[in-house]
Amino acid sequence: MKQVLLALDPVFDLHRTHFGHPEQPTRLGALADLPVLRSLRRVEPRPATDEELLRVHAKEYLDFLARIDAAGGGFLRRDTPIGPDSLKAARAAAGVSVDLASALMNGTADAAAALVRPPGHHACPASGMGFCVLNNAALAAAAVAGSGRRVAVFDWDVHHGNGVQQAFWESPDVLYVSMHQHPLYPYTGLAEEVGVGPGAGTTRNVPLPAGCRDGDYLYAFDALVGPALSGFAPDLLVICAGFDAHRLDPLGSMQITEGCFRELLRRARVTTSAAPVLLVLEGGYSIEALRACVAEVLAELVAPSVSTGAAPEAYPEVRAHVDRVAARWEDARWTGRAIRT
Repeated sequence: MKQVLLALDPVFDLHRTHFGHPEQPTRLGALADLPVLRSLRRVEPRPATDEELLRVHAKEYLDFLARIDAAGGGFLRRDTPIGPDSLKAARAAAGVSVDLASALMNGTADAAAALVRPPGHHACPASGMGFCVLNNAALAAAAVAGSGRRVAVFDWDVHHGNGVQQAFWESPDVLYVSMHQHPLYPYTGLAEEVGVGPGAGTTRNVPLPAGCRDGDYLYAFDALVGPALSGFAPDLLVICAGFDAHRLDPLGSMQITEGCFRELLRRARVTTSAAPVLLVLEGGYSIEALRACVAEVLAELVAPSVSTGAAPEAYPEVRAHVDRVAARWEDARWTGRAIRT
């Protein structure tokens, strides 16, 4: 088995928010002593270049970030403060995400994990929001996609990754599939949002009601997410690995366990024919849950498991909801009623 690469570095702790903010350096500090880390090879971060960032972000936004950085920090949005060294951390997170994707594509490893902060999947081409500064997962995908290569981005964060969706809204080379609680911040990610133009059909949203359990998530994966990933046949799988759908997380209202995240990863790898996979850390604000979840998914990267048998039963209401999502996908596809976000 090839090695698994890891990005986890003190540079990411340079991003400072404010007292009481959920996105704190303690999130990564809690992961530093996980035993599974000894099985991964560390990759040293380097700052993303402007050329790399411009694949996703507008020059005006990069100029805006530079001005805030020069001023010693400020706010991108009310919920997204940045400190004096936050841009250094954000560029390092983006740069190492790009490097890990490139390493996977050149055969250096089968899998990689970018345990980085600040997170990124809400960062839009022209703005940061939702604790996110630069869109690490989208930048990794953009570095690989094109010239005949296809990337699937599977987002299991409890919040919809509106920034990733916007980045690839018209792209035929990147499939974005999101399972998320709805309604919940940022209040995007409806089933009818499927992309436009050459990207029609390469955005697939699975909005789920609050309170879903392991069986509900796995049913939705098998019914919708798995077939979408398999049909796209990506050369690289990027996972927006947010863990705030865990039952202990304070920002979501889902009820899934750390074992469910491991099973979602296993099934995603099976349905993409074991394409190289890059996990990029997003949300997850219960320290206890974050440790448990990251330990499970990293263990799965190191030693892939086999199916443990039948999944727990899904709620009948959730099964019916998933069927309605499938119908809306088809309706949007055939009528062209795709909502721009």
